[in-house]
Amino acid sequence: MKKKLIVIFFALVTFCFDLSAQVYTLQPAGEEGKDCAIRSSTEELSPEDSPSMSVYTWTAGCLVRKRALVAFDLSEFSPNMNLVSAKLSLYFNPTDPSEGIDEHSGDNGFFVERIVDEWQEDATSWYIQPSTTWQNRAEVSASTDPTQDFIDIDVTALVNDMLADPDNSHGFMVKMQNEDIPYRMVILATSDHVNPALHPKLELDFTALTTSTDHLDETTFDLSISPNPVDKNGRFILESSINPTEEVKFTLFDITGKAVLNGEVHHQKQEIAVNHLNPAVYLLKVYDQKGNSMTKKLVV
Repeated sequence: MKKKLIVIFFALVTFCFDLSAQVYTLQPAGEEGKDCAIRSSTEELSPEDSPSMSVYTWTAGCLVRKRALVAFDLSEFSPNMNLVSAKLSLYFNPTDPSEGIDEHSGDNGFFVERIVDEWQEDATSWYIQPSTTWQNRAEVSASTDPTQDFIDIDVTALVNDMLADPDNSHGFMVKMQNEDIPYRMVILATSDHVNPALHPKLELDFTALTTSTDHLDETTFDLSISPNPVDKNGRFILESSINPTEEVKFTLFDITGKAVLNGEVHHQKQEIAVNHLNPAVYLLKVYDQKGNSMTKKLVV
């Protein structure tokens, strides 16, 4: 019955809506958060629920280094969602229980790098730490205030790398730009801090996707889908004029702009199953590596 109602709806009105830019704010708390600190002067594993993850280069009879690890769940996002910006915010911890000083210190500029190995909060130490890559790392200037928050660090390139290579992306590592000279520190809160406003935050902003029956994407090839609405088994045939020897992919978006299905087009006429999706209106985008693309509405 739902499918029949949708067909009548399209017969009466023009299909036109704006999937405006989507902004997602990730700021997990407690057990949902994943962050910790590791220190070079001990082989102890990082505590799982510490409210602090200070980063420093200091001395304690010898040179001591400390780094922070932070991860956010990006599994719901796709590289095809056109990320415009990604901003990481790290907050000063005014109630740090670990350090002997109560403010940032020294020339404490730091790097934010992508972690490429898996890790767990309670199974990580300086000697069991994941590897990182310097590629597209963010460089953060030294603090200008002893209790400064580090707001809106630009990690767009890093997150794009994470979305494109999820198997080798496991969050961010924060470390001093110069780990050889002591007495530089930033005091940061974790997702276990009692004040939720101080939890690490990642804000993702995706481009608007605007569609209508009169204008979709610029068309450089033929594309058809049938039946539309899909058949009773939740399947449809995608037929295109793209050369199947080239790398051609498709993405299905819901009306919020969220990617719900990704795949590759291996044949000019190919069956695709969407029987796991809820009855609704979707947008099917087919594209190749040369930038050619086309979008069609699909009723499930």
